[in-house]
Amino acid sequence: MKTATLSSKYQVVIPKQVREGLNLRPGQKLRVTKTKDGAIRLSTKSSLDKFVGSVQGIWGEDPVAYIREQRDNWDD
Repeated sequence: MKTATLSSKYQVVIPKQVREGLNLRPGQKLRVTKTKDGAIRLSTKSSLDKFVGSVQGIWGEDPVAYIREQRDNWDD
């Protein structure tokens, strides 16, 4: 089991072997939750979060303008 130390600024360094095994990158968001038994759990974004990110921008820069344009073309 790997261990980490909480700094005076409440920061934790994830051991290198764990970071590499999970392919974690600087700036990546991690979900922090408290389990029922009082432990801290760190997890990467959920599958749903990945899905939402994958469709971002599918309607262009302005989704509202895209929808209006589609509605304007309904009668054509």
